[in-house]
Amino acid sequence: MSLFHHRRPFDAPPDPRPGRCALLRGNPCFIVSTFQRRKVPMADVLPLQETLDEAILTASRADTETCAQRDLQDVGCKRVQIQPRNLRKGRLRFNVLPAACEPGAADAHDVQVYLGPLQASAERPTAPAAAGEIIRVEPAAASEHKSSLVDGRWHQVVVRRDLSQRAIFLLDTPLPYLLDTRPERCLTCGKSYPVKPSDIRRHFPTALSCRTSKQRVVWFSGRLLVQAVQKFAEVPTAAAVKRYLLDLYASNSLDLATAQQQLGVLSCLPRLRALRGVLRQALMSYLPGLVEEIQKSAHVYSGSAVKGDGNFKIAARIKGARPATAVIYGWCGVDGCLLKPCELMPVESWAYIRPDLEKLADQMRANREAAGLAQHEIPPVYHSTDTYAKHRKLLRSFWRRKYSTGVQSVSSTARGDAYSVAPGPDRDPTRITGDPQHEVLALGRLVPPTSSDGPTFVADHRNLMERLSLPPSPHPTCPADHVFQELRQDLQPLLQEAVRNRRFDLDASSASDQEKKDMRDFLGQAYASRAQSWLGIFGSSPPRQTLARLCGRFGVKIHDTEGNYNVRDATDFVAEVRRILRWYRHRKRSTLLRRRQVLRERQQRIIPGKTGVLSKKVRAHLRRLRRPVRVESFMHWRDMAIQTLRAGIAVQSGTVCVERYWAALLNYIAPQVRQMSPAWWFVLAQLSFAKWNYQHFSLDALLGIAERDAEIQSKLSTCTLLARALHDSELSEAIGLHDLFDPFRHDDDAQFADVR
Repeated sequence: MSLFHHRRPFDAPPDPRPGRCALLRGNPCFIVSTFQRRKVPMADVLPLQETLDEAILTASRADTETCAQRDLQDVGCKRVQIQPRNLRKGRLRFNVLPAACEPGAADAHDVQVYLGPLQASAERPTAPAAAGEIIRVEPAAASEHKSSLVDGRWHQVVVRRDLSQRAIFLLDTPLPYLLDTRPERCLTCGKSYPVKPSDIRRHFPTALSCRTSKQRVVWFSGRLLVQAVQKFAEVPTAAAVKRYLLDLYASNSLDLATAQQQLGVLSCLPRLRALRGVLRQALMSYLPGLVEEIQKSAHVYSGSAVKGDGNFKIAARIKGARPATAVIYGWCGVDGCLLKPCELMPVESWAYIRPDLEKLADQMRANREAAGLAQHEIPPVYHSTDTYAKHRKLLRSFWRRKYSTGVQSVSSTARGDAYSVAPGPDRDPTRITGDPQHEVLALGRLVPPTSSDGPTFVADHRNLMERLSLPPSPHPTCPADHVFQELRQDLQPLLQEAVRNRRFDLDASSASDQEKKDMRDFLGQAYASRAQSWLGIFGSSPPRQTLARLCGRFGVKIHDTEGNYNVRDATDFVAEVRRILRWYRHRKRSTLLRRRQVLRERQQRIIPGKTGVLSKKVRAHLRRLRRPVRVESFMHWRDMAIQTLRAGIAVQSGTVCVERYWAALLNYIAPQVRQMSPAWWFVLAQLSFAKWNYQHFSLDALLGIAERDAEIQSKLSTCTLLARALHDSELSEAIGLHDLFDPFRHDDDAQFADVR
């Protein structure tokens, strides 16, 4: 006897209703209930199983599944009747009615009797508990509906038995929470009540949520967000944060009963795209306020000087930037701290530098005035630039316009001098200087790699540029009647060997003790580089760094008159440049140290040098150093360096400070990143600004346990903040963290209705 019968092809099939039979994927099933999900008709069905008795079918309450009504076939083909009292081991028995009965729906009493046991089964979560008990989140609307009379009767609300519903995790420490967010449906009127974000926040008032495009909603606590942001600040990649969360949950879930439960805990980790969205929203909301607070201190403490420089390599890795011309421009203070986050510019030209500098100047003036500085102390003392020849006039007019008025004393009174504001169009409030260290970097790109004198030439040139930042010499110039101890004729080959041989060893030489003593006396005398013996042997007096290098090889201390001091004036600087040019006119060394090449079998480390160091480009570079405009920029830098040293502040070259920051910024960016979005660059620029200045200013105030590591100090400060906030009240109310949590507090259920 067949359970289903054949209809005529033109009969309209009945609607799926609770209590009717149908076919689902060719197998008989019993319709338990119907509802709509996102305007799609759905049904809960119970698969039926045949027994030896054709008039009896059985089913298990645990096998209920959800399907679309369009997937049901042959609806209402047979009528069955429930035997509610014949339950065996959780199974239901159905009596198949005779074929003479017209197909129709079962009695409402039969359906309610069946759904009574089903409701008790549906209240139990179907997903296994991963870490402790599963927390059931009940919709507030469902609770209100079943506790009130509707149409004069009580309505029965049950939890939907939806096996396709994925688990919802609330990320927290030490372990996440597993939430049961299945919707509830009224069996009486058919209304459905999904779980909304406000329902989750009724159970977890401080829970935060974030939705990223095409990703599930991520629920997390404030404690976890603080730790994730702290880890991102240490290693600014979302993958590193996800690995950190994996390590955190893996170590905290080791005491679970089975490995499957531990794997269930680890399955809560969000996808990288969703995690990036959480970190980006948190940092874009929190960092601007932090950067503003750091700028207030940096502008007051380090705003006495402004130094700017750009970087092209990092700009080429940002999406939308032109690799050939785009530049990232940064500004440093007098002691090397950053004055503002770096900006991306299409071209390093005054048209783009001026708006950025205008914004910085306005912020510095407002912050320094708010700190109570006097009017003559507000403008920067000097502005250092590596494009002095192009921008000196533009920068001079810029700072004149910014500080066109000054304060001058007009009379003396018993209580102090009287001051008045007076225009000063002819006065330069800020002095424009060059940057000598930039010339060192420029020369390093010009020296031929096959030159045997290249390393010593670069060292002599670097020493000359660095001396512009040192204090002046306390000794007078060499007197005209000064008597020198000249070198004997028999010691000249020893001096030539020391200059030519890069591996010269005095102990291995054949010189006697008296000859060594005479050589030390010659090199250690006052004004040793002015002796006539140098001209007779090499045709030129040696640069200061070469003399210091020779003194080190012979084990004698260089005289203080040849010490590492600043040049005396512009004439002395030009003479030093000419001395370097004359000294390397002829090659001093004949061998070259192999660098940046793979040493294969039978290859030597030291090879013969092929070319001289004074190539056409190097000569042009030294010629530019002697130009009046370039010498003027160096002398301005020299004057500002001497005044800075007298004020007790170490001189920091703008190029060196920013280059150190570029090196640190490259460590923040993963090597494989090539198309960074502008939004992520904004986050990274502000984060690196905060980290750089925190390390710069807190280096001398670190705790002993930190061992001069700013990262450890930052973690200790974070732990102290969390402990204090949790002890006083809630973490979400901690002072200073509102900007971090506010983007994830959504109160509009209509805008953020789906919790998954």
